[in-house]
Amino acid sequence: MLVKRKTAYAVCPNCGFNVEIRHHAAAHCEIHRRVGELCGTGISDAQVGRNLGISRERVRQILLKAGPEKATEIIARTVVTQAHKLGKEVSLQQVIELVKSVK
Repeated sequence: MLVKRKTAYAVCPNCGFNVEIRHHAAAHCEIHRRVGELCGTGISDAQVGRNLGISRERVRQILLKAGPEKATEIIARTVVTQAHKLGKEVSLQQVIELVKSVK
């Protein structure tokens, strides 16, 4: 029987993503940071993967490792980008506060 264990991860100070026992290399921090930035612009995982030369599935896996603060930031950036496309003015800080209040 498989048991899902809750593991507390440390957050990388460079990229803001969760790190496991073996910390990822500096090159991985750069890829993680770029994935977070590009996903925050509202483009799909497949487009992010093509842009960075990695698969859509790898982008999804990287996003799963996002810490709670990083995940909130990515969601908020996506909302702000979509609002700007619709001609609405919304600040990033307003959206972050709204997302945190919903959690």
